[in-house]
Amino acid sequence: MSFWVQTVDPARIGGERDTIQVEDKMDKYDPQDSMSRRDLTDALLALFERAEFIETTILGTKERVFAREVPKTNGTVRVLVYSTIVGSETRKVGKDAIRVCAVYKAKDGQERGIVSDKRINRTGDIAAICERVIARMRLCWTATKTVPHCPKCGAPQFKSKVRKDRYTGRTSGGNWVCADLCWKAAQGYSSQSPRPSNGRSRNDRWNYGSAACRVGYRINPVTGTADVDFAL
Repeated sequence: MSFWVQTVDPARIGGERDTIQVEDKMDKYDPQDSMSRRDLTDALLALFERAEFIETTILGTKERVFAREVPKTNGTVRVLVYSTIVGSETRKVGKDAIRVCAVYKAKDGQERGIVSDKRINRTGDIAAICERVIARMRLCWTATKTVPHCPKCGAPQFKSKVRKDRYTGRTSGGNWVCADLCWKAAQGYSSQSPRPSNGRSRNDRWNYGSAACRVGYRINPVTGTADVDFAL
């Protein structure tokens, strides 16, 4: 016996309706039960296969991740699903959530998130969990079509995280940033230089002499050497 989940095939967003068939597991999901974890795993794998999401490798991630490239992006944008599956079962920790996000492969080879991850709690019936996963996949896929692009270089933009300076109490961030970080090249920053945060180097220097001192660095675009940006 099986149930059918009405959804939209990611390849036909905005088009006709499609259905995905997965195993009929109407019992409530129990993360402490090995059989229940395997049932959810089977249902998710069937869902990913039908949606043409292919398993991919993310360095430093133990759980299995599935991805699909967004068309007309030259392979630079893809939607990722962090499945919480490790081996042949979903993780035992019940608080873990399945996450769906979209990333952009920048010119420097790094992937940066352009659509924030959506969390799907593994609670309730397996059928309901699969329905929520499909809905989040569809939402994230559609969001890649509306991501703003950098007016200077045309790369997708992402919204920077809002941070609060522990020294001044002032907040920064929350603005749209080029995913290729073209502004860094314009300002003379280099990937080899210490990464600044709110105008300060992460490699803060303390107890210099008798006073607390912090020094920030910036690559001089003319000489190519690290100049002292400021010192307190």
